Amino acid sequence: MSIVIDQEKIKEHIIHRYENILLDRILVEELDNGKGDLELCITDNDPLGRDIFLTERKFKEKVIMTPIFMEIMALAAITCSGKVEEGQVVFFTGISQFEKFSELPVGQTNKGFVEKLSEKKGFLKYKGDLKTESGQIAATGSMTAYFMQESEQEGDSATKKTIELPSQKDVIPLNKSTYPKQVDMVIANTISVLSDSSCIVNYTYPTDHPLNKGHFPGNPVMMGVMQWMSVADALTAFLEAQEKDGECRISCNAVIANQDNVVIAEFKKVECKAWINVDGIGNQADIIKTNRIVFRSMVKPGDTLSIWATDITIS
Repeated sequence: MSIVIDQEKIKEHIIHRYENILLDRILVEELDNGKGDLELCITDNDPLGRDIFLTERKFKEKVIMTPIFMEIMALAAITCSGKVEEGQVVFFTGISQFEKFSELPVGQTNKGFVEKLSEKKGFLKYKGDLKTESGQIAATGSMTAYFMQESEQEGDSATKKTIELPSQKDVIPLNKSTYPKQVDMVIANTISVLSDSSCIVNYTYPTDHPLNKGHFPGNPVMMGVMQWMSVADALTAFLEAQEKDGECRISCNAVIANQDNVVIAEFKKVECKAWINVDGIGNQADIIKTNRIVFRSMVKPGDTLSIWATDITIS
């Protein structure tokens, strides 16, 4: 017989991030074994404020933003692995083999499954999938989590990876009103096009960003999936700057560095479907595949990021 973990119990499992609870309930056969089925329904004007994670596709159809798919699975994976202890936090250090097949529409009860694959030296690897209300597979992917004490978060600055970014010329401010999501979720402020296959988008993570409250309460850091989102926003900005109107496929590799040139995250083969100046849909690049992401360092409110997209191809 399945054991139901409802929202109140989920909050007990993920005490460090319950404000952004992207789960309604989880069904498990056994507690704390790293495996379970999840359910989630985000509505317009969601009572928990989760409509911040919605965007619009064609003809203003509202759906859950694609990078949030992995956040949903990540929270389910944590919950199925047991309660996070006081003073402990969980960070996802990587995502791999992500592929999207379908949207998760607003107002529907979307479902999914997560399972722990391995555990070694505090690192836990999971796989998962999400399904629409009708049972269609929406996405699959794998992720790696690391359980640590809050005191470990800063790490040794001497061991952090750094990178020398190319110089930027002709930095252009972006018009965020063309993007079909809440302006707080557009993770880009300006763009500098470096070539026909590379660009740098700049973004300062606001000290008053609405997601600071829940990630994490009293200890705000930028969500990893927002960093992933910034790559899609960078590709949207690149297509706009290059005046590539219409529907297309676009892909890139990318690295994010902060104001001190510390590498925040690295992305291998991010593939998107994009629409620029197409009737009935706002300008956007929607992630459909990502080979690998490595999250290396944390982003604090006030940090300025450079999202350097390279090897950009358009088809």
